[in-house]
Amino acid sequence: AGSAVAGYPTVLGTSPSSTPQQLWREGQLILNRRGRLIRSRDRRDVLFAFEADSKDAPELPMVVLPCRLLARMENIIEQRSDALVFIVSGQVYTYRGANYLLPTIMKLSVDKGNLQ
Repeated sequence: AGSAVAGYPTVLGTSPSSTPQQLWREGQLILNRRGRLIRSRDRRDVLFAFEADSKDAPELPMVVLPCRLLARMENIIEQRSDALVFIVSGQVYTYRGANYLLPTIMKLSVDKGNLQ
């Protein structure tokens, strides 16, 4: 079982036996990262769950700050599927030991099947 992310007990983090992950720096930019929107355990917040660039270094999901772009993403999920993968760019904020993402650009990732 996982442990809560420091400062944010409703977000499931890494297992207690794993190495704690460092927070992203306040103001750092995230550029063209693939991931999915998921709900926090208490269903209050929307999180952006990154698709891992490396299986050895998975990244913790970030709470997505409420904004017009988040509303658009949620509308797309309602119309299509919650399994959609988005490519997101945005800015990272830090508050009480947790990272938050303010998305600025979003596009849907197109599954090309075996045409890659």
